[in-house]
Amino acid sequence: MPVFDTRKYVRKLTRDGGVGARHADAHAGALHEALGDVATKADIAVLRADMDALRVEMASVVREMQALGSL
Repeated sequence: MPVFDTRKYVRKLTRDGGVGARHADAHAGALHEALGDVATKADIAVLRADMDALRVEMASVVREMQALGSL
């Protein structure tokens, strides 16, 4: 889950935005839940690394198959 500082968000809404504390809390909670399914930069980096490893493995398999005359 992405890092989301709900206290900072609530503080920004209440102090700078003039939003009431109850509404700010509700907004922060809703946003926190909504961000639960968002991929982070770290998530994407892991996925890219996995894909790179798979690409290398697949290239190796193709070379082996070519050497055996299967392709």
